[in-house]
Amino acid sequence: VASSLLLQAECRRVLAALPADMPVLVLKGSALAYWLYPKAYLRECSDIDLLLPTRSDAEQAAAGLDALGYAMHHQPDDLAHELLCRRVLANGMQVDLDIHWRLANAPVFATVFSFEELQAASIALPALDPTARGLGPVHAFIHACLHRAINVYTGIGDRLKWLYDLHLLAGRFGADDWKALGDLC
Repeated sequence: VASSLLLQAECRRVLAALPADMPVLVLKGSALAYWLYPKAYLRECSDIDLLLPTRSDAEQAAAGLDALGYAMHHQPDDLAHELLCRRVLANGMQVDLDIHWRLANAPVFATVFSFEELQAASIALPALDPTARGLGPVHAFIHACLHRAINVYTGIGDRLKWLYDLHLLAGRFGADDWKALGDLC
């Protein structure tokens, strides 16, 4: 619970620090915790994942978040689609912030959806923050599948929380969602 509250507070700080006109989507467990699970702390998260429209936006955000103590962990190469920023808290704990400009870091999946398409189908995450938005259910399901496939392929493997995300997402789908999923696939 304490870890969940810490990440929630950090996510709110980060979202508030971004330029008001910069569109952003909260990804993965950082978003699912606030609309898919009965209580946010039931979805363990180890970092905060954000999606911005372009690499330039991600770099601008990372530079601006330096004022909050987030430092870029390493400079990504041309094939990467995210920046890792890290903040070390006074107690020695660290908070990782992954700033993506593509939905998936694997080049084969990187351009599957445009930011505009994802934003148009996004949903509000008022339990996280009044301004927060996340992927809509169908895109969240596809993203969870892509994330899992990449992790299995790269040797990271599976985690129960990722499988449970898919279980919960599928459990909420109605006929229209399944049709939309099939059409997108």
